[in-house]
Amino acid sequence: MPVFTPLQISKLIGLAQKNRIAPVYLFIGPEHICKEKAKEIFNVLKEKKAISETYDLKEKEDKKEFLNIKEDIVSADFLAKKLLSAKVDLLYFGGIGTYVKSSEEENIHISDKANENIRIDAKDIKAFAVCEGANLAFTMKARFEYALSGGKINLDSIDNSAGVNTSDYEVNLKTALLFFV
Repeated sequence: MPVFTPLQISKLIGLAQKNRIAPVYLFIGPEHICKEKAKEIFNVLKEKKAISETYDLKEKEDKKEFLNIKEDIVSADFLAKKLLSAKVDLLYFGGIGTYVKSSEEENIHISDKANENIRIDAKDIKAFAVCEGANLAFTMKARFEYALSGGKINLDSIDNSAGVNTSDYEVNLKTALLFFV
């Protein structure tokens, strides 16, 4: 995930206006400035229709059938839940957040509030196997629930060990190249 200081934010806004921006950013600096600038970037992307809070699935019958969706227009949260519970061979998590809990757990007890609207129960996962390039995509109880129902899953520390190592190289490379950028 790219990291930017408040001094680099104006460059980000320029990239957003040119449709050349990545979907996830971490802002470092005073909270009120970071929130203000993140909202500014969000608004630019929304104006350019680069992001949307709803998705139009008209004339996309194959996708609707695959995700078992009857509606033509769906919310982003609804679509994310459908994608997480799709019948696939492999469900890969590459971001940060807890997206799966056990059916015995309540969202209020999970510390990741940002993903509360899209979190699903492990019993709803139809994927044959799960790979976590992320950290803590499943709660520990969810991991057991999924495995006991026949799903194939490792500890996230096993799936993510190469990612952590690669990230370390990425940070070192970014630091070395910072002078030239």
